[in-house]
Amino acid sequence: MGELEKRNLEVVKLWAETYNNDVDRMVNECYRIGRTHAAGDVVVVEATLFDPDQGDEWRSPFCAILTFKDGCIVEDRTYLDDTRWPGFQQPK
Repeated sequence: MGELEKRNLEVVKLWAETYNNDVDRMVNECYRIGRTHAAGDVVVVEATLFDPDQGDEWRSPFCAILTFKDGCIVEDRTYLDDTRWPGFQQPK
């Protein structure tokens, strides 16, 4: 794995940490990264969303394909079951 991929994987860790710990969001759900695969400026993330408000056993898997430019995420193509994602609203 090259330096580019290592850098991008570090950004993915920050991406997840920010989602899970940003106090401005004030929500209970969080996600856990299961697997990642980095190739050049693209990182594929397999993760699971947990929402304690839905019960201890509730979870919803998803996959995010993140494209990077200069160390920043410039595109997030997340694939998920949006009927299960808390607070998600379809774009109009």
